Amino acid sequence: MPTPSAIPAASRPNVTPLTWVLGGLLLVNMIMVGVQGWFGLEWLLYPSAISLLAVFGIVLFVGGRVSRLFVWLTIAGVIITLLVIDEPGPVIWDGIKRGLFFQGFMASVFTLQEAALRSRMLQRIGLYLIGQPIQRRSIFVMLGTQVMAVMMNLGSLILIGTIATANKRDGEPPDAAQRQVALSSVRGFAPSSMWSPLAVPPIFVGTLLPGVNMAHVMPQAMLIAALMLLSAGVFTYLGGRGSATSTDMTGLPRVALPWASFAKLALMITLIFAAIKFASVTLSLSIATVVTLLIPLTSLIWLAVQCRGRLNDVVTGPIRNIIGVRLPQQASETTVFVAAGLLGPMVLAMVPFDAITGFFMANHVSPQIIAIVVFLATVGLSLVGVNAILTVTVAIALVGDPAAIGMEPTFYALVLLSAWSLCAQFSPFTATTIVAGRLFGVSPITLSFRWNGAYLAFCVLSGVVVIVAHGILF
Repeated sequence: MPTPSAIPAASRPNVTPLTWVLGGLLLVNMIMVGVQGWFGLEWLLYPSAISLLAVFGIVLFVGGRVSRLFVWLTIAGVIITLLVIDEPGPVIWDGIKRGLFFQGFMASVFTLQEAALRSRMLQRIGLYLIGQPIQRRSIFVMLGTQVMAVMMNLGSLILIGTIATANKRDGEPPDAAQRQVALSSVRGFAPSSMWSPLAVPPIFVGTLLPGVNMAHVMPQAMLIAALMLLSAGVFTYLGGRGSATSTDMTGLPRVALPWASFAKLALMITLIFAAIKFASVTLSLSIATVVTLLIPLTSLIWLAVQCRGRLNDVVTGPIRNIIGVRLPQQASETTVFVAAGLLGPMVLAMVPFDAITGFFMANHVSPQIIAIVVFLATVGLSLVGVNAILTVTVAIALVGDPAAIGMEPTFYALVLLSAWSLCAQFSPFTATTIVAGRLFGVSPITLSFRWNGAYLAFCVLSGVVVIVAHGILF
């Protein structure tokens, strides 16, 4: 039976000088973006921009297929902007600033993932969740992954998957219990992206969508995420009916409820959210800037506690792993968001908003029809490999100001966030399903369509019904 200390907290693959450079650039950029956002030091944007371009160059050599595609799209966007726009300089510079913002924000969140993956507290919680009878286990894993995703991002999937498959032999197909855990972890993870201040989608939509107030969006997004979890719970529970319920299906005995660990986790999340809100109000800073500053500090304190205050151990262990492993591993995912941030202002500058708005008005296209098309297109295109961040960027650019076509910006933001959450859960090309598939030894396509197909159809149909109902009632 694996114990918390036996579960690897952070993998240490061989690193190359290039990965050290990449990790160092991302770390330095995170610091510069945070300091610039706090003190308004515009001159820091110039070295940050040079660092961003260097990261793009490295990703072209060592990044994944999707990240390289987005880098080339960005290069093409810059060239087209130079050729088409009368004053391209301000547009490109605005894109660079947005790209820097996303790069710093995501790097800061990934530092917290390092501390969380090393936490014995979270490992004990994971062992407890996995050690339940199958139906209870499915619900507990779903809810636990949702909560842990706030702090760990994809690390929550890695933690749960590592524990659940600890006794699984290589090449062995997942059993019924592992299948349920895989589905529960994916279904629990995705909705957190709608409401967590440490998730990218709310920050991305709130930054690019005109007229939206995320303070109004987030509570409603949390309600939608809760409804998603409720429906997922029903599907997960029904899926576990008739399966064996013994606790030895995962090779793990049932463990005592770790009250102290749950209490510490709840306290940590509460303190982090409260500190973000307090700093944002007190310092008059955006939530994203506060996260970029506060989360690395939180991670450093947490790592120091884990290392019992031994500074040398902090530097030679987790800090070294953050620079040499954690940030380079996430560079491809980070680059996709950075590139989309760069492309946003360029696309916006080239879209004829007046013509589009005039077309919508002249043809009496209702806001609900537009919302349904955007919702279905975002989810549908993700199923064939089109990343949601690109679809959402185009959807925001095409609609422009939602209020101009009679659509509430808050409503449109919720449509985009809901669609994005479904993409994370059901697309076989997202990091969510790829990581879960690798951990549980199943193809992402099987996980997304064969195992999760009925729930996919239910979620898409429910989304359309809700949009139509909103149009009728409001």
